[in-house]
Amino acid sequence: MMKTTKSQTRTAEHRQSRAALRTIEQAVFAVEISSKRLGAHQEYLYSAHGDAVRAFQIARHHPLKGHDLHLVEEDATRLANLLDWPAALRARDPRKYFERRLTEGDSKEIVRWAGAAYQTSVELLGLSEMFDLWYGRLVVAMAEAARSALRKVTVETHQKRAGELMDRLDELCAEESLAGAIALANEGEEEDGHRQCGPSPAGWLH
Repeated sequence: MMKTTKSQTRTAEHRQSRAALRTIEQAVFAVEISSKRLGAHQEYLYSAHGDAVRAFQIARHHPLKGHDLHLVEEDATRLANLLDWPAALRARDPRKYFERRLTEGDSKEIVRWAGAAYQTSVELLGLSEMFDLWYGRLVVAMAEAARSALRKVTVETHQKRAGELMDRLDELCAEESLAGAIALANEGEEEDGHRQCGPSPAGWLH
């Protein structure tokens, strides 16, 4: 059996160190992309949710009466509590330009409109939370993979680059959009008995 020379050992160590650094590079790049994607998704969902709430309010401000009005106002109360509406939004404000005598069928159709808008607004809030959870779990997993790979970075020049990348990872994880998603993911991890992911201890390389 041929003996492994020191040169061969150094070459193997360099290759392993470089491969570990590549893992960190790709993980940090993926976290950057995830941050942008999550921000874009949440911006769209926020806008869509606002549209649904406005649609609900328009239906609500029609001259509904009796049981139909009661049904819509129950949804309005639930939505107001969910979104912490101020008093001005909680109050019903019938609009003069909607004033007309509604038939029973007309009223039922507007109640249906209000109900669909209410359901859409609530579902969009739930979807927003799910996006946070999904991306939070993804970021947590990638951050843990980077931290694991960091221990395998042994070449000094690689360690310097790895330290810079891990600092960037900390910056990304501290951003408002990702921090909330990570916190949500960690809540689920804690419930499942898994370890949490948060800001790194001071100094990645020791």
